[in-house]
Amino acid sequence: MIGGTKRMCEEFVLSNGLRVVAEPIENYPSVSVGLWIGAGSMYESAEENGLSHFVEHILFKSTENRTTKQIAVEMDALGGQVNAFTAKECTCYYAKVIAEHLPRAMDLLCDMLLNARVDEAEFEKERGVILEEIAMCEDTPEDLVYDLLAEAYFGEHPLARPILGSHDQIASIGREALLTFKKKHYRPDNTVLAIAGQFDRTQFRDMAERLLGGWHAEGETHIPAPVESTKPRMLTRKKDIEQVHMCLAFPGVEQDDEDLYPISVMNNLSVDCDCDAHPAAPEMGDIGILASTDPVALDKACVDLVYASDDPGKVHLIERIESRHGTHTLDHAAAIGLGDPDYELIDIDN
Repeated sequence: MIGGTKRMCEEFVLSNGLRVVAEPIENYPSVSVGLWIGAGSMYESAEENGLSHFVEHILFKSTENRTTKQIAVEMDALGGQVNAFTAKECTCYYAKVIAEHLPRAMDLLCDMLLNARVDEAEFEKERGVILEEIAMCEDTPEDLVYDLLAEAYFGEHPLARPILGSHDQIASIGREALLTFKKKHYRPDNTVLAIAGQFDRTQFRDMAERLLGGWHAEGETHIPAPVESTKPRMLTRKKDIEQVHMCLAFPGVEQDDEDLYPISVMNNLSVDCDCDAHPAAPEMGDIGILASTDPVALDKACVDLVYASDDPGKVHLIERIESRHGTHTLDHAAAIGLGDPDYELIDIDN
């Protein structure tokens, strides 16, 4: 029950094994549809790091049926939103359009997915775009700190690697490696088609079968190893800026654990404020610009994150977070070496 209205999701499987989750919403003028692929940084080897995101870029270039310009023009003509994103566990290609444009949106998404042309010139152009993205992340400490946190928390596990990949890795990766990666992970049994909004169940089922039912793949996709227990560590990176950004991570619950929802409520009650905008929070003192918490549920792991930013050198930032979460951060603050190393990973004994 959501808002007093009972919603029913229908699940079915196409002839090639592709799973479909459909939720019609009556009297809704638009529809959202997405193709979710089990391809993210968690599924990459060290040599493949960044390829999930690279493939996402390439699929928005030309196909066997459309030029790059035609794809862009058609996306604009739909009058909605056609986009994609890459995460740790998946890559999603989606469209949000008015209901009458669903067939055109589906045709465009499926053409990009199944008929992409990996042109050498476009490949090199996107390599440059991604290298710029990596450079931007390095210059954005509130983004960089999360990559450092994943590296410190997950250690040698693929979840520790950045979604964008490293500069050296992207600069050296070849077109054939991208094609091999796409073939391994882009397959019907590793894909979910999801739709919600105004659509006809029978017509959509027939449409999905017509557009995607002939898609087949051989072999098996890569399944990452489970996350092993982690030990306390700190990873620091010095930058010549006016703020210090820090994250803490704690073991959480599994994605399908019922305790995930109480933890989400607890996080909202715990710390989630812009301290400059909310001076009525005296317990936060003058610790900074932003403090928030967030449980990140993954298929293979769940961590509880604490994020804060402040002026550098203020140890009371660590003290406030410690008092809120019962951690032992302050005891180890000297081990961080704030202001000393440019980049340092430190193991901390319990």
